[in-house]
Amino acid sequence: MTEDIHALGAEGEATFTEMPREPFACPECGQMLAPECRVCVACRKPIDLARVSYAPTAPSPQPVRPEQAPAAKGKTQFSWPMFLAFVGGWIVLANVVAYFFHGVPTDLAAAAFALQLVCAAWVFYDARHITLPHPWRWGLLTLFLWLIFFPWYLNRRRTPESPCPVIEAQTSVLFRALVWFVLLMLAFTVVAMIFKSPPR
Repeated sequence: MTEDIHALGAEGEATFTEMPREPFACPECGQMLAPECRVCVACRKPIDLARVSYAPTAPSPQPVRPEQAPAAKGKTQFSWPMFLAFVGGWIVLANVVAYFFHGVPTDLAAAAFALQLVCAAWVFYDARHITLPHPWRWGLLTLFLWLIFFPWYLNRRRTPESPCPVIEAQTSVLFRALVWFVLLMLAFTVVAMIFKSPPR
């Protein structure tokens, strides 16, 4: 740049009264000249300072920063507050029933099992609707271990993009067979307890 700017030309170019300190174009032939040049090396004419102009260079573009990759989604953890709330509600309900009915009637136990069936069916279809991995696992676990997995699923469905490896991870055939066996034995036990005739 120069120390003294005289005026602005028609195209916004700055006209200098002193020799510019940056390369400039000869006002006669347009040849680019060095800042210390006093005679054009092409047309051999003296430099008229009143006609020297310097077009300011455009600001250099800012480097484009690559977009940051979205943060990895965390894993869905077991919700202890929700689980404790369910356990507390279950204990209160059981104490109320035991106080008024002096035990747990068979019909009430059957109704509780029916509620588990309804919840398990809803979990299965809801997990399929929001495209969670392995919805049948959530349904079966809710059916047989309702108090643990139903509140867990309610917490899971709030963040469908976050995986839950404990339940949704790929497992071996032997492990799946063992799980099925345990669940079937648990089912037979529950059914036998519900439909067992009360002692006379």
